[in-house]
Amino acid sequence: MRMCGDKLTWKCQIFAYMRVLFDRIFHVLRKAMKRGYIMNLTLDQKRAFEKLKEFAVSNSYNCFLLKGYAGSGKTTLLSLFVNYLEQNNISFRMLTPTGKAASILREKTGCSVQTIHKAIYDFDRIEVEEIRQTENKEDLRNSEHSEASEDDVVFFLHFKIKQKKPDDIVNIYIVDESSLISDQDQGNSFLRFGSGKLLSDLLSFVEGSKIVFCGDHAQLPPISMNYSPALDEEYLRRNYGLRVISSELKE
Repeated sequence: MRMCGDKLTWKCQIFAYMRVLFDRIFHVLRKAMKRGYIMNLTLDQKRAFEKLKEFAVSNSYNCFLLKGYAGSGKTTLLSLFVNYLEQNNISFRMLTPTGKAASILREKTGCSVQTIHKAIYDFDRIEVEEIRQTENKEDLRNSEHSEASEDDVVFFLHFKIKQKKPDDIVNIYIVDESSLISDQDQGNSFLRFGSGKLLSDLLSFVEGSKIVFCGDHAQLPPISMNYSPALDEEYLRRNYGLRVISSELKE
């Protein structure tokens, strides 16, 4: 028993040491990037990074689409981009459609990340709706009960788009996993967010700021849609009047 305990303690010590070592390596890499020591990038990444930097300081465009397949280096590029923004005192916020995606991006970039819903919605009210369900005539004939109907009560929780504070100035919103963002009314749920159209509400909330949509356009589109509107240049131009520039990572 003593030997088993010693082995367990030894393994725990090794694990703790490795964790500290990896944390130190991570922080060293972060500091190196902040000093401008950019890791080796592919040609596509270099081109995209230059376009992102120009986008950050120019007023020619207010929407940037960063597209690429899984493993093409989108997250690496976002890490470099947020370091560039920090160095140049350009305010930004990072958002994702899901909590899982937020956790992954937070771990990979070391930055604060919120879900879109948490960032742009506030609780508004509870709506109570009475639904009257009438039995058909055949059921009534065969029923021993005199009541022809019964009432059901349904509760809906409504969330409204937040009102931004005057001092809450964000220059650039960065949205990862943007292929999941729908622009169709999802109001069939007991949770009702804004207009029901997440993309529309997001763009309404960030009005006056720039936005970067990052994602894999080859992934499955949002539910009830056959394409990803947040990664579609023409859709964003036609429906929201955005001035869009894009870059795709293929290597």
